[in-house]
Amino acid sequence: MKPLTLVALAFLAAGQIFPGQAVADSSKAQTKEGGIIGTGIVGIVTDLGSIWVNGQHIRYDPGTEVEGPFGTRPASALRPGDCVAVLAEPEGDGWRALSIREMRALVGPVETVGAGHLTVMGIAVDTKGAKMTATPKTGDWVAVSGLWKEDGVMASKVDPAPGDMAMVSGSFSDAGGIPRVGAVTLDGIRPHHARPGDVMTAMGHPGTGTIDAETVELGIFAQEPGTVIAQGYLSRPVEGGFYTLLGSGLVAFAQDPEMTVPDAPLLYCGKGDRLGTPVIDGDASVCME
Repeated sequence: MKPLTLVALAFLAAGQIFPGQAVADSSKAQTKEGGIIGTGIVGIVTDLGSIWVNGQHIRYDPGTEVEGPFGTRPASALRPGDCVAVLAEPEGDGWRALSIREMRALVGPVETVGAGHLTVMGIAVDTKGAKMTATPKTGDWVAVSGLWKEDGVMASKVDPAPGDMAMVSGSFSDAGGIPRVGAVTLDGIRPHHARPGDVMTAMGHPGTGTIDAETVELGIFAQEPGTVIAQGYLSRPVEGGFYTLLGSGLVAFAQDPEMTVPDAPLLYCGKGDRLGTPVIDGDASVCME
C-alpha cells in the first residue's frame, strides 16, 4: 500500500504549478526513514476505551491528534461509527497507535432524504443503523462515514459538515476510460499515477454523481505499513479477474472471474497492496504469520 501522494491544482509561487498540472508522487520523500513501519488498521470504531476497530483494541497516548478532512481533533473525540485508518504497533494484547486518520466516504450536499437512506452528490447512502448526530434535510451538507459498496455507501455515521468544499474518498477505477472515486465521476483532474484499486481522496465542487476536483490525494497512510487489517466490501471481478476490497487499497485476482461476491462487509489481511487472508472472529494473528 503506497504512502500518501498529493496531486494539486493550484498556483504555487515557488513551483509555478498551474491548473491542469499534476504533482507526481510528491509524498514519496515524506516516507519515514527506515521504510515500512507498523500495521495499518482500517475500519469503523465500534467501541471506546481507547478505541476498538475490526475487533482490535487500540490504545493511544494522551494528546494524540486525529487528522481528518476538517483538520485535527483529539483522539478522545472519536466515537463509535467513525471510520479510521490507524498506523499501530503491537502492545500487550492489543495495539498502540502511532497515528490516526479519520476517513470520510463523502462530504457534500443532501439531495434527497428518505426512510433509512439519503442521496448525497447523486450517491445512494444507506443510513439504516447509522449514527445520526443531526437530522439532515435536503440542501444540508453532511459528512458520511462508512464503507463503500459498488453502488453507494453503507453509512456508519452521518454528521453535519461545512458547505465549502465537497470530498469523496474511496477506491479509484477507470472502467471505460472514465475515472471514478468510489461511484463518483472525477472531473477537473486526471491523475496519471493512480492505479485501479488505489484509495483516492478528491476535494472540490460537487455535482450530481460527479466532483470537479481541485486536489487529489492517493493512499491512506503517511508511511507504508508492513501489514494491513482492513474492513470493506469486495468489488465484483472485472476482465482478467481483478477485484479489490473497496476503500482499502488491497487488490487481488480471482481464479474464477464469475465468483460470487458476498453482500456483506468482510475483514481481510493484506501485505503491500495485495489482498491476503480473511480474518475470522477478529483473530488478527493470522495477519502476522
